[in-house]
Amino acid sequence: MEILMNCVVSVLQMLVFTVYLKELLGFRRPIYWMVCGWFVLELVSRGLAWLFNNVAVNALSFLLLLCMIAIIMCRGSWKKRIFVTITYVVIVDVIEAILVSVLMVLKVRDMDSLLSDPMLSGQILILNQMLVFISYRIFFFVGRRWLNL
Repeated sequence: MEILMNCVVSVLQMLVFTVYLKELLGFRRPIYWMVCGWFVLELVSRGLAWLFNNVAVNALSFLLLLCMIAIIMCRGSWKKRIFVTITYVVIVDVIEAILVSVLMVLKVRDMDSLLSDPMLSGQILILNQMLVFISYRIFFFVGRRWLNL
């Protein structure tokens, strides 16, 4: 069941990141390259996580792999692609921190039990990706309406 939860989280992350990149930069390659790139990203990041077992190394490798996907897939200058990717990661982390803080304030669970239960942390990641997607859609909708006025 834990493997299924990880697969669902990974697919949701890929979809949200794909929508985000397409809205901001546009693609210069077919969409199936995104699926291939995401598969490689998951394999490499999981391998590095198994090899190093360090949170900082895992986060940095994930960020670098996301930047590589954006550089390969998207239009625009490489600086813009890297900036858009870093912005994506920061927004996802901020929403996740807010979500975990709200759960802790509501006394749903303490921090140790949130992180130790893989099913619960998977559910938090799914909820996080849904909130990120909703916030991006609202931002893009409001931004387009504001720019068209």
